[in-house]
Amino acid sequence: MAKSIVISADGDELKTTQADTTKIQVGHLIGTHDVCGGQLFLKTGSAAKHVILCSECGLRVTIPVDTDTYEKLRNNFSIWNTGS
Repeated sequence: MAKSIVISADGDELKTTQADTTKIQVGHLIGTHDVCGGQLFLKTGSAAKHVILCSECGLRVTIPVDTDTYEKLRNNFSIWNTGS
């Protein structure tokens, strides 16, 4: 079953079938962007931040480097994921 994590104030969602405890890694596909259908990859941004980057529309969302599971990703955006 696909799960959604809202990753922006505009309501953009990351769609995934992974369990919340699954690790996310830099350089890997972490989900699909619900708006455009593009692939969402986790990229290195800086020493303190990583970037979720959409391959189709170019959406960029920064997250702390210690975000290493889908659960932590959801918690980072908890203001928008209250119903998850």
